[in-house]
Amino acid sequence: MNPQIIPIEGEPWRFRVRSRSRPEVLHLVDAETCECSCETHQFRVEPARSRGEWLEDCPHVRMVRDHLLNKFIALVNRERRKKSA
Repeated sequence: MNPQIIPIEGEPWRFRVRSRSRPEVLHLVDAETCECSCETHQFRVEPARSRGEWLEDCPHVRMVRDHLLNKFIALVNRERRKKSA
């Protein structure tokens, strides 16, 4: 488990992600909607997307996406091992 990513109990798609530049700050990330409470998302990503422009997700959304993908891959590998045993 990545110590920078903190799951929110009872909300499987929402996480708190520690800021890289300000470690005391935790940003709220919703993996289902790819939204984040950080300044980059609020003032760069969202406005660009509302104008129909493509802009890469903020680092916090990317971290959560990677975290979930890694969990999914681990789950698939566990299931494969069970079936082959």
